[in-house]
Amino acid sequence: MRTADMSGLARCVLVALMVATIGCARKPQMRGEGVEVQAAQTYLDGLVALQSGDYSEALRHFQTVATSPRYLRFTSLAALRAADTLFYQGFYPQAIDAYRGFLKQFAGNPNVPYAEARIVLAHYRRIPGDWFFMPPAYERELTSVRSAYEAAERFLARYPRHRFAPQVREVRDFCADRLFGHEMYAARFYEKRKKPRGVALRLEAAMQRFPKRAKTEENLFRLARAYSRSEDREGLESALDRYLAVVPDGRRRQRIENWLAELPAVEKQEQESVIEGLDWQGIAE
Repeated sequence: MRTADMSGLARCVLVALMVATIGCARKPQMRGEGVEVQAAQTYLDGLVALQSGDYSEALRHFQTVATSPRYLRFTSLAALRAADTLFYQGFYPQAIDAYRGFLKQFAGNPNVPYAEARIVLAHYRRIPGDWFFMPPAYERELTSVRSAYEAAERFLARYPRHRFAPQVREVRDFCADRLFGHEMYAARFYEKRKKPRGVALRLEAAMQRFPKRAKTEENLFRLARAYSRSEDREGLESALDRYLAVVPDGRRRQRIENWLAELPAVEKQEQESVIEGLDWQGIAE
């Protein structure tokens, strides 16, 4: 079960609390007249419909209020609840667009972090689940995983201590595992086909984006080996240096040091072979 998901019970509790904060009996009624009172009443009707699971009616009420003048308090709340209604129905692309519309229209609203967190969760909900008849997660198309990861990274950069941060961090870590697994899958793919440049590119990408996961002794050695097989001296030297810096007590330390020590000799041998291959007679002429 995904820990970042919100259950139906939690949704009902959330909506019930929304209604309770304003005050209600069976159906809340607002006293007074005017545009604001009318907007408040329609908004409350939308909450009641949402709580009962009547999503189409809830969406109709919220969208009506969302078109009210922006200075009304319930205008921004209705726009947010309309996005929530789409989210609860599983219309995640539409919900993402609605949350983004809220962010654009109400940039200074105190509910901006909530909307940004919901965008993260909507992307996350679009990620296909794991089923026995499907290929491993790291072999599948990862658009939703990348979108969720990037949205989570943005949220945590802006609100690292927010009350939604723990939940968003769970999504970020889940997506990071998926994306890292895909990079490792791609590296193995190139290794099997004896394409060392592809191996090096994938390992470098993984180490840059997910250093804590990727910079293991095995991966650093694989990177050095890939550069060696692709005859990339600069890349090889960098990989060997990184191995010694990250895992100074690694089991391949002696082999890595010997490899580094041999690099100048290899360079000299390459220069001599070039000189020997020159057409001296042609040069003399």
